[in-house]
Amino acid sequence: MRRGFLKNEYAKTVTAKPPTAPPQTKAKQTKKTVVKVPSESLHNAEDDAPIKLAMPEGDIASLNLNLVTLPMPNFLRPEPMSICLIWPIQKQKILALPGFPVRFVPPPRVLYEIKPIPGAGMGMVATQDIEVGDLIVRERPLIIMVQGIPYDKRHPEYARIQTEMPITALSEENRSAFYALHNCKGDKAPFPAAGIIDTNAIGIGALPGFENDCAAVCKDISRCNHSCSPNAVYHWHLQSFSEELRAIRPIAKGEEIVITYTPLRCPHRERQASLEQSYGFKCTCRICSLPAEESRRSDARRRLLVIASTKNKSGDDTELKAWIKDMNAPDNVIIERCKKMLDLMDQEGWYDENYWPVYFERIVKAYLALGDAENAKTWAEKAAALTIAFTGEDKGWSRVVAHPQDTEWWNLRTMAHSAEPLSPI
Repeated sequence: MRRGFLKNEYAKTVTAKPPTAPPQTKAKQTKKTVVKVPSESLHNAEDDAPIKLAMPEGDIASLNLNLVTLPMPNFLRPEPMSICLIWPIQKQKILALPGFPVRFVPPPRVLYEIKPIPGAGMGMVATQDIEVGDLIVRERPLIIMVQGIPYDKRHPEYARIQTEMPITALSEENRSAFYALHNCKGDKAPFPAAGIIDTNAIGIGALPGFENDCAAVCKDISRCNHSCSPNAVYHWHLQSFSEELRAIRPIAKGEEIVITYTPLRCPHRERQASLEQSYGFKCTCRICSLPAEESRRSDARRRLLVIASTKNKSGDDTELKAWIKDMNAPDNVIIERCKKMLDLMDQEGWYDENYWPVYFERIVKAYLALGDAENAKTWAEKAAALTIAFTGEDKGWSRVVAHPQDTEWWNLRTMAHSAEPLSPI
């Protein structure tokens, strides 16, 4: 996901039915439910798509951006709300979502505090041990804005007026929280709010009604600092209209909670250049502080993961099916190969949603095919935790944990090896 909103383009944009029993059978036969091993890619293509600056179709009146509070105020159930600068069609589509909004429920425990970080301004620090998949923060953003706010070059002040509209509409407390956020652009920003948005906005993807991406500025999640070895990831939950921050690896009490601001598949030098250009700092995380030779090895590991991702796609079971039938192939050949790839991710502290799902999927399927329920459950639990971290739900992994013997992969290799050879005709 992209962090940052205005970037350097501000001059142009702100920016089964059970079977019927046979007649001779008195009791109805019920079909056993087959548990599917999740094979869904978590990759969000929007992360790689270029920013689109088109406006929605409609009459002139509908092309005016609307300043709206979402969710709409509910005086019987007061909840936090966000000030949004969006197109009218987006407001209509969001409010028409079935069940919108679901109730906003903050995490049961406070797991962090915002405090000064030496050399990095303010940051988020864990006040308790946090496990993979744990919800750290759920918050309604202070403001949400579309990317690509149109303006007339004859009236450049229009961009400032439009940008500051949602900020002016904030409560005094939330407006103070907004202006307390860091502005890495300083005097280079055309006005302070532009610099704050460019520094702190995080992408939430496209909202219903229009394909352009939107961005949000949050009171706490926007305080998270960067690392090339992040321990947390943020995720937009449309139905509750909230941003969630979850752990993608264990976080110890007192450890800083960090996300990424730049694509981590890039080599060290490119990451540093991107961060310097967009945010004006040099990363000193664990990976970026490695000695020169170790840094080159780190780049090589990341390059290998990127290359492997082009050859290994979630849901492609060709290799697994061939292994099941191959009597000469070692039982652990696929498992060990996938574990080696996950070990590279562990060394880098980098769990990209484009890469790790396929390896967990194959490990679980291989253990299931071997009839190894315990190992299959262990790895399915790990996959569930990471999937929750990235998407907010387990996508079916918990069913695999609960019923490994009911999956379509159960004991396939064991049965193939124990099958009697056919007698020659």
